[in-house]
Amino acid sequence: MIIYFRACEKQQTISNVNRYKSISKTEMIKKCWLSVQQSVTADDIIILIHDSVSDSTLHWLVETSNTLNLKLFKVEKHCWNIHQHTVTLIDLLEKYSTEYPDKLHYIVEDDYLHVPDAIRILEDSLSAWDHFAVSYDYPDRYRQIAENSNIMIGPDRHWRTVLSSTMTVVAKGKTWLRHINQLKKAAPSSNDQVFVDIYKINACISPMPGLSTHMTQHHMTPLVNWDYYWELIDV
Repeated sequence: MIIYFRACEKQQTISNVNRYKSISKTEMIKKCWLSVQQSVTADDIIILIHDSVSDSTLHWLVETSNTLNLKLFKVEKHCWNIHQHTVTLIDLLEKYSTEYPDKLHYIVEDDYLHVPDAIRILEDSLSAWDHFAVSYDYPDRYRQIAENSNIMIGPDRHWRTVLSSTMTVVAKGKTWLRHINQLKKAAPSSNDQVFVDIYKINACISPMPGLSTHMTQHHMTPLVNWDYYWELIDV
């Protein structure tokens, strides 16, 4: 798998949503990074896209990587209203999707905590899936039932179709390339609403229970003891 991990040490969030237990951004990056590393192997490629990350934190990320196939890309300085980190991401996604069209390409934001075997479950579950998938399961999908879903069974859990997502998404390179022009247009503003249109063409599925969670106060994936997994990781 090719994993695009986007790291930014700025404390303020773009969406102004409060983080899990008001944890510092540096600790959040480190624990979420290690949660991904738990199931990374030497065959995986990690594209580390870093924006306003200190030298000490960057060194730590490199030292704790579980693959030698680690590639670092620094985001150019940019204004807050121009999301150069996403522009850089989509440029790299196009490059590596063209080079590896049949591999899974997983975009991961730096505040998603994963269960210990998440990467391998994603790979096993999606090897024959030519559409999109996410690794988390947002709780708001159960509070207001406003959309119909198709349910599929995977090797170890069910998956449901969803109509939207954040920018933590996985698909094969050839699937990403079908929509690369739409993504390029949305990149300067990190407008994840682009996926609403994309998923009308190529469906997106979400695991039940989820394999990761967005570490905010209101978006934790249900039915998983995330406090346990958070405390399990020592930085």
